[in-house]
Amino acid sequence: MNDEISDYEVRYSRAGEAYILRGLADEIINEFGEETARKIFYNTGRKLGEAFASKKGTGYDPVQALEILKKHTIRGDNYTIGILEGFVGKEGETVTNIQIVNCVLQRIVGIEFTKRPILCKVTKGYIEGALGKLTGLDVKEEVSRSEKDPFPTCYGKITFSKKTE
Repeated sequence: MNDEISDYEVRYSRAGEAYILRGLADEIINEFGEETARKIFYNTGRKLGEAFASKKGTGYDPVQALEILKKHTIRGDNYTIGILEGFVGKEGETVTNIQIVNCVLQRIVGIEFTKRPILCKVTKGYIEGALGKLTGLDVKEEVSRSEKDPFPTCYGKITFSKKTE
């Protein structure tokens, strides 16, 4: 028996995954509205990120947490998160400029990133959930631009700040 997966099977599988995921997203939007759908996708990503981080512990500083997430995303084949530069923002916030390359949702669904589909909320939730759990800080991820060539890449920043009550 040949256990190797052919290129045809990979393409067929990805097409099927895309079809199902797009249909599921559309149905959630149609059933609950766009605002609730955004919350569902964000919370799904956040819970997945927190579940990953709970295996790593807490109390990391932002630089350590970013390195843990970066290593995990490369090994996990979810995303490749590149850390471009970091600096201290207003009121002692730690701000890091990032790029997100090779997003699993982009690979499966095939929607151009320049359109920032609603499914990107899963990625936002995942990053914020994982880093928030690792550091114990409030974390906000914002994408400022997306480019298609040479491959889909999003650029943005992650801001770490003390939790507000």
